[in-house]
Amino acid sequence: AFRSRAFSRSTVQSDVQRIYDVYRRTGRYDVTVEPKTINQPNGRVDLVFEINEGRKATIRAINFVGNRAFGNQRLRDQMTTGETGILSWLRSNDVYDADRLNADQEALRRFYLRNGYADFRVVSARADFDPAANAFTITIEMDEGEQYRFGQVDVESNIRDVSSAELRSAIRTTSGSVYNVELIDKTLEDVTIAVARRGYAFATVRPRGERDASTRTVNVVYVVEEGPRVYVER
Repeated sequence: AFRSRAFSRSTVQSDVQRIYDVYRRTGRYDVTVEPKTINQPNGRVDLVFEINEGRKATIRAINFVGNRAFGNQRLRDQMTTGETGILSWLRSNDVYDADRLNADQEALRRFYLRNGYADFRVVSARADFDPAANAFTITIEMDEGEQYRFGQVDVESNIRDVSSAELRSAIRTTSGSVYNVELIDKTLEDVTIAVARRGYAFATVRPRGERDASTRTVNVVYVVEEGPRVYVER
């Protein structure tokens, strides 16, 4: 059942801010919220929020600073956030979303790690809003670092009944090829499966990397441990 509460201007302003936050999460940044009170008998008031939703804020431009190895368009292709264009009516990715931008930074990091840039990092990601244009300009500053290749690659088995030689065929990374973190992940998966087929379903596989900046190589050893056994009662 509805229950009236004491009127509080601070609570009203807090509610106004919450409404703003809800709209901004959907890309509407020129929304206006005006609380109004209507006096009623017996010292009561009705509270009404008048809302002008406005238009959705779009992405005017996505700019990159510090990229040398890849052009702007190649990097934009890795992102789900897109610039506003003639086809914007077909999609909704040209609306600013802070969570989406965070995910895009991780997508850029994975892209560089697939292409040998083991030291890559996003220095900053800034979204500047222009109220007059109701649009954002996104600027992503990055430090690419240098491109690395794989140096020595091997597997080290610490399971008595499984030799390292038996597992080398599962290694996807090869000495001299461009460093690729996804191939490391795939190797971890394949070595784990190979060990499980030999009766060690609970073995753990972890990569041990050694980076040499002078030669721009990364030596990788996949270390296999037996791990604790787990038993199923039923």
